[in-house]
Amino acid sequence: MTHTLVTPLDVVKCNMQANPGRFTNVFSGFSGIAREEGMAALLKGWVPTALGYHAQGAVKFGFNEFFKDEYANMLGEEASIKYRAFVWAGASATAEFFADLALCPFEMIKVRVQTSDAGTFPTEFGAAFKEMKTNAREYGWPLGSIVPLWTRQIP
Repeated sequence: MTHTLVTPLDVVKCNMQANPGRFTNVFSGFSGIAREEGMAALLKGWVPTALGYHAQGAVKFGFNEFFKDEYANMLGEEASIKYRAFVWAGASATAEFFADLALCPFEMIKVRVQTSDAGTFPTEFGAAFKEMKTNAREYGWPLGSIVPLWTRQIP
């Protein structure tokens, strides 16, 4: 829910990253995008954001509990209590590894929707999904940005 609520800020951030120099700050990003494409453009990508982070959260929290048990059992009761912080950190990192596999296809659609020049890429989720799937090799979809996602999310 929180990721979806900050979609307008994400639209501006992604555009500032994809096109450095286009906007001098966040405020000029908001006003520039609204002026160029209309206020609705600030909501581009909310559907893949909602779906992607829902999938990621479900996988992350489910696997986190699974890996905490697995790693604790591997170490034994005494060591797993003594090194609980390491068990939990390892479980969290492992769960995030898998959760990002669920997030990545949606994140790639979201970024493409948010950063493409108006009229060059579909902004509706269904059409954007179809475009990415049809031209998967060209876009590197569905896991083309998994390594940057892991380097951002796992630590």
